[in-house]
Amino acid sequence: MKIFRQGSINPFEAYQKQQAQLKKVDTQDNRDPAISKGDILELSSDIKRIENYAKKIKDLPEIREGLVKEIKEQMKAGTYYIPPEKIAENLLNLMGK
Repeated sequence: MKIFRQGSINPFEAYQKQQAQLKKVDTQDNRDPAISKGDILELSSDIKRIENYAKKIKDLPEIREGLVKEIKEQMKAGTYYIPPEKIAENLLNLMGK
């Protein structure tokens, strides 16, 4: 069986024709020919919400000044209390047990 080519397609020529057509359409619409009508990035509302939360978290202070002040006052007054069970639990967690 023999296969004969009946009009070969040169990919480079096809690409050039496509680019020429895009430029023609863009110039007719008074657009910059360098900008094509190709891909558009559109973020979902969930991503936009996550970005908004991330910005808010960045704006939060790293140290909660109010809590630190409250604990310092309790320590000065001698009223600061940590349950021994909580201390033991955290020590065990640090040791990986």
